[in-house]
Amino acid sequence: MAETLLVVDDHLETREAIVMTLESSGYTVLAAESGLVALNLFEQHNPDMVLLDISMPEMNGYEVCRQIRAHPTQGKVPVIMFSANDDAMEKLTGFNVGADDYLVKPTRSEELLSRVETILARSSRQKLLAESEPVVQHTERLDYEAWMSQEPIQPPSGLIALLGARGGAGTTTAAINLAFSLADIGKEVTLIDLDLLQGHLSMYLNKRVDGGLNSLSNVPADRFVVPFMPFDEHIQLILSRPNIGLNWPLISPEQVKWLVQECKQPGHYGVVDLGTGLSPLAEVVLPQATHILVCLKPERIAILAAKHLMAQIDRKGLADHGVETHALMLTFGNRAELPQSAIEEFLGHSLVGMVTITGKEINQAVNEATSVTRVSPEGQAAIVFKQLAHQFSYQ
Repeated sequence: MAETLLVVDDHLETREAIVMTLESSGYTVLAAESGLVALNLFEQHNPDMVLLDISMPEMNGYEVCRQIRAHPTQGKVPVIMFSANDDAMEKLTGFNVGADDYLVKPTRSEELLSRVETILARSSRQKLLAESEPVVQHTERLDYEAWMSQEPIQPPSGLIALLGARGGAGTTTAAINLAFSLADIGKEVTLIDLDLLQGHLSMYLNKRVDGGLNSLSNVPADRFVVPFMPFDEHIQLILSRPNIGLNWPLISPEQVKWLVQECKQPGHYGVVDLGTGLSPLAEVVLPQATHILVCLKPERIAILAAKHLMAQIDRKGLADHGVETHALMLTFGNRAELPQSAIEEFLGHSLVGMVTITGKEINQAVNEATSVTRVSPEGQAAIVFKQLAHQFSYQ
């Protein structure tokens, strides 16, 4: 049966265009021209999603969303907010009242349908999880040989893999800020450094690594004890030593496979810094991810490198198993003035964010061993990473 979507917008032409787009893709669509009408339809029809304009007379979208979230039985329905304003504070307010996503009008039909499909799938998975039987915890170790022979591996809940198309793409910065943003919306997060040459996470977060992953290279995978390091209330770390001169041995792909399995916990999120390109360890992690983020700078060569890297990932057929691959553009200094639609068309993938981080923000974050999102919580970068945290997490 087709999902039922409720579209709320006081502008007739915009409302009709959204309804037409959704109905052409097979959805059943209800339409409301005001917040009050929307709440009545919401109560009567229990829609599977609400698409909600912010700027409406009498009752704006924020208040409608608050009342939806307060509903005793239907309060977890996915909500996408619309606005003609690309203001960072407006986005932050939308997320704070409970929106799952935020789109700027006018929105391209392809982007709208992609967001709707993704969030509905996420909501469906969460409902199935809530309705399933409680997970039985076993204390014995898994049978390593049997587990290694099972293909395909079921992806851990919320494993987000980040890798750069070229060196200096900001992959470690993105991994830290995404992990901290997930933690700041209440998710339990493990931030994993699998760039076993650079070991940048330990330096950025000012953590001394006496052991870490490098010290476990000679340990059989079935005896591999993951070196978790608590960081704060919601974040734990798995770190590697900086290893530019190859003074420390590298762990094997089989050990990485076991590590990811050990990190698999219901409701838990893993954020993995894979460094640059398709390393042997990346080849192991990517099929187990739920999302892949390819990081790049707003430069011609970087964009071309990202296109080639994403094409390599596409040839692995991961999308057929539900693994989503996106691009994330980071610039340090002046904001990039590149058309998002043109970049997406060239890459053949969605560009989920264009992040601008100032030199002052990155310096303060490194000096305080924290994320840019925490030193500048109302900045543009914080807004983008918070949106990604909502987009990639199961509500």
